[in-house]
Amino acid sequence: MSWKHSQWEETHGLRVLRLCGNPNDHHDGEHWPRIAMLDLSAEQFRQFSDDPLRFARIHNLYPEQPIRWIFGSAQLALGEGIPEAAPGARWVVMIHHARPSVAVYTACPQDFEEPSCELTTFE
Repeated sequence: MSWKHSQWEETHGLRVLRLCGNPNDHHDGEHWPRIAMLDLSAEQFRQFSDDPLRFARIHNLYPEQPIRWIFGSAQLALGEGIPEAAPGARWVVMIHHARPSVAVYTACPQDFEEPSCELTTFE
């Protein structure tokens, strides 16, 4: 299976990549789940992480059926030796929207600071 490179859209001040839905420009119809990838600035990510549901609604990420509930499933782990997001790093957020209006998201920075101690490798 080869990778398919879709096109990023600029919508409501965001870069969005829609990976599921109908092949038409309106992303409507019965094709579920629907996945949106967001390319966010550090400030946009701060706004998203403060209130993901409000962010999704303000930016109208799913106009055909707005999200009613959203849950975080994974974000950057924190701990000794784990690299932290670089200051001002852009973030990729994936939102998986399923019926009935439930969504789950994951987030990861695109750039990291060097870890403060030696990393352990496992063989």
